[in-house]
Parts: sequence; structure tokens; C-alpha cells
Amino acid sequence: MQFLGAACGSALGGYLAQHWGRTSLLTMNLGLLVVWLLAAWGMRGYDASSMRSYPLPPLDGRRAAGLRERLHALPGVREVKLQAGARMAYLKVDARAFDEQDVLKLIAGES
Repeated sequence: MQFLGAACGSALGGYLAQHWGRTSLLTMNLGLLVVWLLAAWGMRGYDASSMRSYPLPPLDGRRAAGLRERLHALPGVREVKLQAGARMAYLKVDARAFDEQDVLKLIAGES
């Protein structure tokens, strides 16, 4: 979409400048700026979440469920997926409130 906007925008800008002058080009750009600002007014902010993965020691079902609950209770952790067969933990975290050392300590305590 960005390429399409750049291609069409430059063609339209050249046409306006050639046939109606630079003032019409400036007026069109200001109008598009106002439209963009109105559209962007209700946009949400950037989501600072990221995915992290950690190797796990061998776990049975009960220990895996307990670890999942304790990981999910940590500050900044939004989502926890454990794959006991693959011995991996996948966490979706908020990078602003997440402390990786807490996760490492929790996993180490399960071994």
C-alpha cells in the first residue's frame, strides 16, 4: 500500500503542479494532512509485547501446570504456552514491565 500511495501521490502531485501550480499542490497536501490526522486520532499506541522462548527441564503434567500458573503471574507476562514434549516455554511479554531474571529463576527452581 505504501508503494501504491507513493506512485499515485507523485503522479497526482506532478499533474497538479503542472496544470494548476504549486499553490494547488500545497492546498491538496494540507487537505490530505487534515484527513490523515482525523483518521489517526483514534489509533491505539504501539504494543510493546514480544515473544520469548526458554528451554525447560523434563516436567510431568502437574509440575507443568504449576509452572504455567507461576509464569503467568509474573509482572509483564501476558501469555504462557508450555510444550512439555519439546521442553520449551513460550511467553508473550510486555517489554516495559518484564524481568527475564524472574523467569529464569522460576524455571531453574523446577529442575
